[in-house]
Order: sequence, then structure tokens, then C-alpha cells
Amino acid sequence: MTSNLRNLSLNAGQNERSLDALGEMYDSISKGNPWAIALLGAIGRWSLPAEQINNLNIQYFLAGEAFDWLLLAERLVREIPENYIPEADKNALLFRGRLPSYITTTDFKMALGPEKYRAHLNYFYGVVLEEMLWHVTSNEVEKARTVKGLQHAIGVDDEVSYRLYRSSLKALTGRFQKENGRGRSMKFTFTQYQEFVYWLFKKRISISDNARAASDTKKSLDALQQLVLEKTGSEFISY
Repeated sequence: MTSNLRNLSLNAGQNERSLDALGEMYDSISKGNPWAIALLGAIGRWSLPAEQINNLNIQYFLAGEAFDWLLLAERLVREIPENYIPEADKNALLFRGRLPSYITTTDFKMALGPEKYRAHLNYFYGVVLEEMLWHVTSNEVEKARTVKGLQHAIGVDDEVSYRLYRSSLKALTGRFQKENGRGRSMKFTFTQYQEFVYWLFKKRISISDNARAASDTKKSLDALQQLVLEKTGSEFISY
């Protein structure tokens, strides 16, 4: 079984260590270990920051320091034969980012290891919550404009940008693109967009005092929890 998996994975352009992680995950599940434990073990051993599968570029690490564990989990869980993972568990992971209830935060942290877990937190705070903070701030701006009788959306993005980053969105985009050797193009791939969000997060932290940064984090986390509750009927779980 492992050799067949290895052949499939070689076609995906993986290195030997990542192939071993896949093989060990499959062997562990075959021996009767819980699929989620085996999956997290594979994530912890995984070494590729990115892959190209079927001409699609998949980036697990942003800027070498922010790790999207769920993107990798979604990729790995598709390697698990259907008879080894309950459909409800698979859907919970793919559509809600949830692992089975027997997985604790401690289990998650130990499986990833200190460096990868720290990179996971970088992604969560630097991309997930940063996007949520933009959303919340945009709602605040739109409500304030409505009170003033302004019904159009022109200028909303720049007002949000000035509130959070003290600069226009166009200027920030140009600076980011220039730093990354892409001129002043306003076009992003999905990965570049996420890298931009993470870059914005680091800029905001650098210009904010501790109290403001903590307040913004709480605001975005509260909004995320409320959104998840509305969408799924259950509380948000952070690992």
C-alpha cells in the first residue's frame, strides 16, 4: 500500500521526507490508529512549503513564517481511503476546519512541533484575523457614512486602510509589490493576496501600541466567533 501511495505522490513532485510522511500516515491508519492522529503526525513531519499539483500551485507557508495547516490538512486527507475516515469527520474538516473532539489543543501543538505551531499562529493572527479586522472596520466605516447620508461605497477601502495602516490601499499595495520585485501591479494571485494581508498585519503591529493591538485582536476574534456561530450553529474552535 505504501509503495502505491509513494508512486502517486512522486507524480505530485514531492520530496522524500514528505513522501515518508504520507507513507507513515497511511501505515498508521492501516494499523487502526485514529485518522486525525495520523494526519497531524504527517503535518508535523511535512517539509514542503509549497507544491504544484495538476498545474495548481499550493502554498502552505507564506513569507516563510505563516503556516496554513488547514490547507495542508485538506490536501492530505484526500490521500486517506474513504473507508478509513467517516464522511461526517471528513466534511467537518473540509468545510468547517474542525478535527474530531478527541483532538485537544495540546495534541495539535505537540504534533506540529514548536516552530510549525508558531507559524500556524502567525497565519491565524496575521491572515485569518487580519482579514476579519478589515471586514469589521469596513462595517464600522459604512455605518458611520450612512449616518452622514453617504450611501455609496466610494472611498470606503481607503478610509479603512487609513484607520488600520495610516496609508491608502493603493500606496500600500504599490509598496508591497515593489518590495517583492513585482513593480506596481495591482493584480494578485491568491497566494500573493494572502502574503499581502500578512504584510499588512506586520505593518499594523509595528505602528500600533500594545493596547490598540490587543483591542483590534479581540475585536476581530469576537467577530470571527460570531460569524462561525451564525454559519454553523457551533462555537469557533481554535487550535
